[in-house]
Amino acid sequence: MKRILTLVLVVIGLTAVSQPYNNEWIRFPQTYYKFKIVKPGLYRIPKATLDAAGIGGASVQNFELWRNGKQVPIYTPTSSGPLASNGYIEFWGEGNDGFPDQILYRNPAYQHTQASSLMTDTAVYFLSINTTGTGFSYYDAGNDVASNSLPAEPYFINKAATYFRNRINPGFAAVVGEYVYSASYDKGELWSSNYIRPGTPLDIAMSGLNVYSGGPDATLKFGTMGDALNARHLKVSVNGSQLVDVVMDFFSDVNSSVPVPLSLITSGNASVRFDNASTVGADRMVASYFELTYPKPFSFDNQPNYKFSLPASGNKYLEITNFNYGSVAPVLMNLTTGERITGDISVPGMVRFVIAGGGARDFVLVSQDPANVNIIEALVPKT
Repeated sequence: MKRILTLVLVVIGLTAVSQPYNNEWIRFPQTYYKFKIVKPGLYRIPKATLDAAGIGGASVQNFELWRNGKQVPIYTPTSSGPLASNGYIEFWGEGNDGFPDQILYRNPAYQHTQASSLMTDTAVYFLSINTTGTGFSYYDAGNDVASNSLPAEPYFINKAATYFRNRINPGFAAVVGEYVYSASYDKGELWSSNYIRPGTPLDIAMSGLNVYSGGPDATLKFGTMGDALNARHLKVSVNGSQLVDVVMDFFSDVNSSVPVPLSLITSGNASVRFDNASTVGADRMVASYFELTYPKPFSFDNQPNYKFSLPASGNKYLEITNFNYGSVAPVLMNLTTGERITGDISVPGMVRFVIAGGGARDFVLVSQDPANVNIIEALVPKT
């Protein structure tokens, strides 16, 4: 009996030791300077803000920026030494997402998407100085458009998405006279739509998709969850064509994807419908999100910032139209590798890039117009 008890205690101890605390990235001798971000955008920390925090004289190559335990690439006008009086630290910033929530779920698969956090939409960033190493910095890459011989890429795979935030769905319940929920994050505990009941489907209409008709079929990825102890079918359709009809009884969930014939959305419009096909009139279910990915020309909807991804490939030549860059050449930021490429705007109405080949990469094209830049005005030291 003593041996069994000892073995149990050892297993519990090892389990406790192996639990992540999400502070593994912290170097405790360093001071961290905190600030918060809610909305995505291009951000700068001016030299004046660094001076006010007492770190304006630090060498730029030693700055590190952290968010949710991961380094965020930064750009400075100089590659070494202190910033000039008009210098700054530039980066692409975003609010909080669901990444920190994942370890709170009983099973990570219960988290349908990491687009939103159940706790807060505010991300906390930490700027620090690591004098024994160099941070993750953007580097200026060439953009030799003049000698390019590659044809322009006709399309990329765009994502049009809805992440429902009507309510926080409590998730799986044991029905014992009343609904009893687990203290842990359980299946179906997530941001969701309002209840979807039999006879009252949820319809979401999208327009202006700008579909490239010569590309591959689209894909619809989605998440749904039963919210009552009843039998039901889930039906999903796009523009009136039913694509899904599956059993989703009781508190079960579906987090899946289905191909969408491109011919259904070449008009540029897509109506996505979720139907609760239960025979119980009072039944209820919810949707957590959907993402429609489809081929789109490199036309960026007159936006000043635009995120997109490219798969692993060789060199690419891009001709981007309908991008609102103002009067200054925009910059393409490779969020994966740290490349920073200044766009060629010698052709009116077009931004051109020659991009070196590589693995799968996430990009954001940003306007450098002052009106598009968000300023971090204060840093709070934390030790």
